[in-house]
Amino acid sequence: MHHYERVNENASDYLKRITGEKSVRAIALRIGVAPTTIGRQIESELRPELLVRICREYGIPVLPELVAIGFITESEAKFMTGANALVTATDEQLAKEILRRVQDSSATSTLTEPMDVDSLSDPLPGNASNVGGQSEDDIPHLGKVELDGYALAAHDEAGVDEEQERSQETP
Repeated sequence: MHHYERVNENASDYLKRITGEKSVRAIALRIGVAPTTIGRQIESELRPELLVRICREYGIPVLPELVAIGFITESEAKFMTGANALVTATDEQLAKEILRRVQDSSATSTLTEPMDVDSLSDPLPGNASNVGGQSEDDIPHLGKVELDGYALAAHDEAGVDEEQERSQETP
C-alpha cells in the first residue's frame, strides 16, 4: 500500500507532483521506459527501483521519496545520511572510495593538493598536525609508498624498526 504525503493522493498524481510533469506518459518517455510499465505500477504498487530511476532523472532527492511511498521509514532515511555512512564505513571502504575519486578525477583539491595544516578552520586536537597527535619529529617515516601509481602515506612498526637500525649502523 502506498503512503503518499497527501491524503487521497494516488500514484499518478504523486508522480506528476514530484516531477512537475503533466502526464505519466511524459515521465515514462523522459526516463526511457514504456508508459505501460509505469501504468502497471500505478495500478498495483509503485516499485522503489522505478521511483529511484525517476528521482535520479529529475534531480529529486531519493530518500524522502522512498519514505513518501512507505518503502523505508524516516529513521532509516536519517541513518543513511552521509555522516552516518562515514561513521559506519570501514577504513578499507573509506580508502577505496578516496582512491576511486582520485582515479576517476572526481576528487576535490582537498584530496589532490598538499594541505596547509595551519589554515584549517577546525584544528586537530592539541594542535597536532596528524591523526596520532604526535609531533612530526616523533613520527617514523618510511618515505614514499606507492599503490597502483598513487603515492600513499605509510606507517609500519616492524619496517620502521628495521629501517632505524639500518640507518644507525656505521659503514
